[in-house]
Amino acid sequence: MTTSPTLRIAVLDDSQFYNALLTEQLHEYATALSLESGFNVEMQAFLDAHDFLDHLDPNTDVAFIDFYLGEGTTASDVLHKLKRVSPDCEVIIISKLRNLSSAIKPLAEGATQFIFKDNGALVQSCLVLKDLVNRRFNA
Repeated sequence: MTTSPTLRIAVLDDSQFYNALLTEQLHEYATALSLESGFNVEMQAFLDAHDFLDHLDPNTDVAFIDFYLGEGTTASDVLHKLKRVSPDCEVIIISKLRNLSSAIKPLAEGATQFIFKDNGALVQSCLVLKDLVNRRFNA
């Protein structure tokens, strides 16, 4: 008996509302994709950067991280530590931040994409997830 591969998704956003919204959206979309491609879905959601870094599954495939995380912590701070624990994890920064120079910094440091938190952010997050699934499970 062979076991199905697993897609591991993590969300780190200090807004309880947006964290729940993004986590639910990504979980529902990933579950729909898994029915087509035959993989399992595991989700982790965190409101705090320290909790994220202490409990993140090292086999996480993709992490959606808010840029500003409170207490002076940014996604760049988390990105460096995350890449040591899970070097193959794709990191998607998602933020209301509109300063393009600040958006470029995490991309230069290893983030895969930067999504602006606007009306299309949830859809764009799902498209990023679909691209990842296509590359990993439908190649």
